[in-house]
Amino acid sequence: MDAPGCYALTIDGGDFAVTVPDVYTGAWVTGLDGMQAMSVSLDFRYGTSDMADIRAYVQTSLDDGATAFDVACLVFNTVSDRRAFNLSGTSAAGIVSASDGFLADNTLLNGLLGNRVRLKLATTGTYQNTVLAGRINVR
Repeated sequence: MDAPGCYALTIDGGDFAVTVPDVYTGAWVTGLDGMQAMSVSLDFRYGTSDMADIRAYVQTSLDDGATAFDVACLVFNTVSDRRAFNLSGTSAAGIVSASDGFLADNTLLNGLLGNRVRLKLATTGTYQNTVLAGRINVR
């Protein structure tokens, strides 16, 4: 691994500003070869919405970004919330099919940690003044 430490999961260089129903795909955090585990913090700062929801997928790749695998899916709706969890690359995941934006709601999948990580959001409804910030601490 090039550098253990803390990294921001960003889109266009910043936190995810959610406005319209869409899929927002962040940039890969690269250079994580040899990552054994990561702690993830997702900070959802709710403004207003029309009863929408956001599915936040933490993703990794085992082939330098060609294929994304969901390793976590957390759902946020109309209340500000901060959630944290740990993912391990040493727990056995068994055989897993590639899942890009389809992992079940509020699920973690241990055992798959590639050389990069990103955050992807799938939103319904319209939001105003709503931001989701993601951070990882890699070991």
